Amino acid sequence: MAIIYNLSTSGIGGVQIQYTAGGSFVYTEGTLSKTFTSAEVTTDNTGLGTLVSVPLRTTIDTGGSRFGVFLPTVELTPGQSASVSTIGVTESFSGPDSFPRRPTVWSCTALQGTVTDTRPHIVPLYAATIHDAIATGDLAQLRALSAQADSLMAQQGDLGGAVTALKAEITKLQSKSS
Repeated sequence: MAIIYNLSTSGIGGVQIQYTAGGSFVYTEGTLSKTFTSAEVTTDNTGLGTLVSVPLRTTIDTGGSRFGVFLPTVELTPGQSASVSTIGVTESFSGPDSFPRRPTVWSCTALQGTVTDTRPHIVPLYAATIHDAIATGDLAQLRALSAQADSLMAQQGDLGGAVTALKAEITKLQSKSS
């Protein structure tokens, strides 16, 4: 699970971005759609947020273009989403064989959307957590907590039996050392 940004311009055919922090970057504009792997994505931490950029078009002779977006830092809890507004920047540049040579051109695009923390919300399973949930009488919360407990118990096997065996071994070793 991860932090996912979904951003777009207003209007039909505009820029749409989906970026999974530390992972893939999908750029769509009109009929152009490109997916970039984490190895193709450049990230730079700046005072304006994290600048994430990708090469849209690159040639060795006639130049190309690059797109970047400043991702604002948002504090989220697992499962939470927040609205964000930011700016995307497109750089168009000429290559060594471009004729006539043209200066680099930068254009900015306003982007709006959401950032979502898709990590699951984990509630530590302590006796107090279970007793507090029972006290609420919230059936949905009780069922979710029960499912989490079942999953944890399945992962850990017979934890109660293992703890009993551990204590028996401690008692046995203590009696030998006395």
